[in-house]
Amino acid sequence: MILTFLEQPENESNRTNEISSEALLSQFEAHIVESTKTVAEVEVRHCPDWFTMSKKILATNIQIRNATQKTYMNNPSELN
Repeated sequence: MILTFLEQPENESNRTNEISSEALLSQFEAHIVESTKTVAEVEVRHCPDWFTMSKKILATNIQIRNATQKTYMNNPSELN
């Protein structure tokens, strides 16, 4: 991409002498920024965290744990 900016056809090779240094630098900077955006763009995908992905399993296991705890607390024995 940088090479495409620097490589100019023969009939335009003298054109760089007609452009001021500031204008040339500005064009080059714009080209670099655009090229960087094109190359560096990354698609960001939303991925749910493990807690959200395991919601059903966790809810089921929490219900089982709560029922077991309730049974344990309502039926004391000599072992506990």
